[in-house]
Amino acid sequence: MAVQTVLGIDIGGSGIKGALVDVTTGDLAGPREVIPTPSQPTSLNMARALATLTQKVASGFTGSVGIAFPGVVKGDAVMTAANLAPDLVGVTARELLSEVPLDPTAPAPVLVNDADAAGMAEVRFGAAKSYHGLVLVVTLGTGIGTALIHHGVLVPNSELGHLKVARPGPAQTEEPEWIEAEHLAAGRVRREESLNWDVWGSRLNTVLAEYEALLAPVVFILGGAVSQNLDLYEAELSIHTPVVAAAMGNDAGIVGAALMASEAPS
Repeated sequence: MAVQTVLGIDIGGSGIKGALVDVTTGDLAGPREVIPTPSQPTSLNMARALATLTQKVASGFTGSVGIAFPGVVKGDAVMTAANLAPDLVGVTARELLSEVPLDPTAPAPVLVNDADAAGMAEVRFGAAKSYHGLVLVVTLGTGIGTALIHHGVLVPNSELGHLKVARPGPAQTEEPEWIEAEHLAAGRVRREESLNWDVWGSRLNTVLAEYEALLAPVVFILGGAVSQNLDLYEAELSIHTPVVAAAMGNDAGIVGAALMASEAPS
């Protein structure tokens, strides 16, 4: 099979990553670079940041480009940007790449939800490759991202991190507090509240139990930096669905964005 190289870019709340990707294998085809996300992430500042990143990893590249974005993406436009800036709502892939000298004959750049990108990478090349049925990939970072994939087919923009879950009060007689899942158990929450692993793991179990009850997936794939520490909180997960650490690591969004760009309708 011939190598097909695509530029993948993964926009995060604190950093923007990018690399050329061999989408036939899921391997990086060049160095991975990371630059800080602009402190004021306006569309112009983001475009300049992506130009800087592209110059580092793919100067002169004329092929397909996939961009993973932390929010709902419909068509070719950002619809939500809860963990970045409201100014980015409505921005398109071409606007994000407006400072990059793209080849006018190249395929149109593709913009996708970042959790969807990570999920597709895990299903095609990573930890979910051997599972059949409904896979739920949960990324635990600045927020909680989710990707729903059924027999390899993505249901885009699931955004289950915004689903409200019940956090029990300190006494069983008290009414539970309803809170967005990502405000209870995102990776950022563990850091900011200095939670030890068992307390945070119990919170995550509350979130996964809600997802399990609603969707009955065959497996949860946990992504984000905390997935590397699954052994430290796994004992707190009392759900019935298997929980597996993601295999693609920091490359998941890059690889998934490139993969989805390579398979987008022309």
